[in-house]
Amino acid sequence: MRSRGALRRLAERYELLGPLPAPFPDPVAALPPADAARVRAVITMGTVVTSRDALARLPAVGLVSCIGSGYEGVDLAAARERGIAVTHSPGANASAVADLALGLLIASVRQMPRRMRFCGAATARAILRAA
Repeated sequence: MRSRGALRRLAERYELLGPLPAPFPDPVAALPPADAARVRAVITMGTVVTSRDALARLPAVGLVSCIGSGYEGVDLAAARERGIAVTHSPGANASAVADLALGLLIASVRQMPRRMRFCGAATARAILRAA
């Protein structure tokens, strides 16, 4: 799994707290103050709510990095007020999305889901006959 490799590489250079369970503000609120004070960066997904309160509990944070193209869950006003940089990676998964879209288009035109169900049913009938 790619994310485990990325976590391993990050852990070689940084001390990691997490991954934290959702919703993000709750486990941040439960962090011991000494741990919360050491957090310098948050790596998240743009859809995960990174609220003003959560950011306030992380006094040393200077970066919120969103994996993927969105950052709609980040309280940008709170980040701006604190001078916290917010990044994202638009287009990073564009080729994978295009591959999937093309694959779904081909599957639809060739009626692959219906044909797969037919093959599965035929296999099941053959197994039942052999039993």
